[in-house]
Amino acid sequence: MMTWIRQRFELFDLVLLVTHLCALAVLLPLHAELDHFGTALWQSSALILADLFVVFQVRHRLKPAMVLRMVILILSCPWGYERANDVIHVLRGTPEFEASILGVEAYLFGGNASVWLEALHHPLLTEWLQASYITYFFIPLTVGVMMMASGRWKEMGILMFAVVLASHQNFFFYVLVPIRSPFLVAELPEFAGLIHYNFDLHGLWLTDTIRQGLLDSTTMRYDCFPSGHTCLTTTTLLIAWRYHRKAFWVISPLAFSLIFSTLYLRYHYLIDLVVGASLAFAFAWFAPKAVEWWERLRLSEAGDRDLVEPRLVASDRP
Repeated sequence: MMTWIRQRFELFDLVLLVTHLCALAVLLPLHAELDHFGTALWQSSALILADLFVVFQVRHRLKPAMVLRMVILILSCPWGYERANDVIHVLRGTPEFEASILGVEAYLFGGNASVWLEALHHPLLTEWLQASYITYFFIPLTVGVMMMASGRWKEMGILMFAVVLASHQNFFFYVLVPIRSPFLVAELPEFAGLIHYNFDLHGLWLTDTIRQGLLDSTTMRYDCFPSGHTCLTTTTLLIAWRYHRKAFWVISPLAFSLIFSTLYLRYHYLIDLVVGASLAFAFAWFAPKAVEWWERLRLSEAGDRDLVEPRLVASDRP
């Protein structure tokens, strides 16, 4: 059975399929509690079927398979995010763990970092950081396109696996540790003694529109721990540094701005960034080793190593 799986599936496929199958397994018995279960069902089913199509129909054509997987991943991130929201709704209700995380912040760091950053407030800085924050998907996409343009298809496989780990782990953590952002918590009277901002953030032109648009685009509010923006962006930076140094320098200004924006814009607690960055280092270390291990097993099971070309074993060229 495992041999059959290894000869057909990449590790990327397994992470994506397990994520959406787990979501459906939880939601199906409780579908009556969701007004939009039909949407959840068709989105996750479409992603599962699309990935299986790649696995069984396109897998031997490396380049088309990689491009199609990238499209599937782009769709899976927002749709998986909504499935996490659905699972929190049916399993957790409206949890309130923010007092605990604020207590941890106070114990570890002596307070809340986003409050301290009020000292740096400037409308121009706010505008730049708010614009940087919404480049979450653009940064790994840029690295992926640069890798494909330079013919680094094997390295692209490692990037894809690292990115799917970094983006989809959030959905499980959101369910396990549902936490709301500091700017939302600060508006609630029951947290007045734990966190308080002296003024609202304002930019120059688009900040207010972007912030409101992000709020209006979803009902998800428990999406804080760990910082998905930090985890995915740091993972992408580390993979780019190892396999495509030019891409690293291209994305660095925007990537570091994005990471800083998560605190400055009051979307995250400092502990979210610490955990998100720690996971990123783990994923960037694990992904190449796991992909190469998967390929070695595939080759050994295929028989003659000299007759089978590894699909996703990368070099370390920067």
